[in-house]
Amino acid sequence: MSLDHLMNVFYRILSIIYLNSYSTKYYKSIYNYYMSYLSIKSKNNQNKKCFFRLMPIKDQLRFIITIIGCGYYISINSIQYSDTASFILGDILITHMDQIDPLWNHFRKNMAWLFGYTGILFGYGVYQTLNIKNNKAFQTFILFTIEAYDNFSIEKLYEKNPMKYSRSTAILFIYQECKIGLNLANFRKLFIQIQCCAIIFNFLLHMIGIYIEMNPNRFDYHPLWHYIIRFISLHLQAIIFYFLCSIVYMPLCLIYYTISLGFKTIQLIRHRISNHLKKYQSIMMIFNIEREKYGNNSTIIQRKILLMTRIEKNLFRFYSIYQRLIIFIEECQKYYSKLFLISIMCTILSSQIILKSLRFIRDDDYIIIILYYLLAIDYIINIFLSFTISLFNKHLNSIRYDLQQTICLMNCSSPSFRNKFQMLMYYERLVYRGKLWGIQIGAITVMTTATFSKLILTNARFTMLTNKLF
Repeated sequence: MSLDHLMNVFYRILSIIYLNSYSTKYYKSIYNYYMSYLSIKSKNNQNKKCFFRLMPIKDQLRFIITIIGCGYYISINSIQYSDTASFILGDILITHMDQIDPLWNHFRKNMAWLFGYTGILFGYGVYQTLNIKNNKAFQTFILFTIEAYDNFSIEKLYEKNPMKYSRSTAILFIYQECKIGLNLANFRKLFIQIQCCAIIFNFLLHMIGIYIEMNPNRFDYHPLWHYIIRFISLHLQAIIFYFLCSIVYMPLCLIYYTISLGFKTIQLIRHRISNHLKKYQSIMMIFNIEREKYGNNSTIIQRKILLMTRIEKNLFRFYSIYQRLIIFIEECQKYYSKLFLISIMCTILSSQIILKSLRFIRDDDYIIIILYYLLAIDYIINIFLSFTISLFNKHLNSIRYDLQQTICLMNCSSPSFRNKFQMLMYYERLVYRGKLWGIQIGAITVMTTATFSKLILTNARFTMLTNKLF
């Protein structure tokens, strides 16, 4: 039995425990199960039901459990629960026998705010993650990753049902499949491995939490049925934690695949444009020399003109593919930007609550190390994602140098006024300077490295200043 097969077996067993809707009867793989969330609306365009009602029943139940759990922790600051009620409801912040003091009560309330409000924001982020009904290009990308297998290429999928997909995205992916290779099988395998590791890691944390929170030595005496209900409540919280984390891994994997594929496409197209420009420049030099010797009506001159025209057509084709890449990135950024904004909101909220909570715990408490660790991880993830997106946009914007060089060469030597005008139109659509926050490519405003540094410093100042308001 291979390791991948063993992990899949564990995933099927643990899916039952965590109310996961995955089943081999309805889904070909774990990847298809998660991507089916993103294709719910595209498969039910005529259905006027809200997105929530189109989800599987188990997932609807997990959403409801998440709202109830977050609502309980938020209500701790306004409702005074008895020790028995807190114990039964699975409160992991319940005041223990050796920690009955005002500082611990302040810390408990702040942590309740942290769990409640960040959980609500995470839940909203999960809902936005699954809702891509107005993004045809991103829907096409998801459908291709689901339906394209080794024996069924993207070109065949598009020819079979062209109305189902975005034409621009389909042309882009057909080109990438032929020239680069999409490696969808490896991506699906990596995604499945991440999800299997996530559910196993969540199960280990769950068992450790049950061992700590069900230890009778840490609490006053409670009857057996109290412990049974507390065990169920703690299990429901483990379901909430896994549900939120497992959905968050999905856009992260998609971002990784999109950016890596984008880097490869940019590198390939720029390399081919560079080679064609070198050929074009060398032919232009020979053309000018021979035109002085033989005139414009020579057979050699006509061959050079045809060769230059052929290179120009290839350049137009490369810029056309690059333009489709930019359109696809624009659509993806509309989807990813909402999730990134929600993650920044979670970071700001959690950082303020954690910084406030540090005032109410003892200096020698191990909780300080945990809170600082979580805060550092939160900021590192956001900074890493911001820098990666900034670096990708910088590479995406690098096409302007090739465009400028192409325009200069064609203005000097191209015999076709139509080709010159067409290249100027490409430049006008793809590159336009004059945006405050960076450089605009199409509808994208590229965040340059300098702008990225300014935003990070602004975020740090905002965190320090707003900490005084709490």
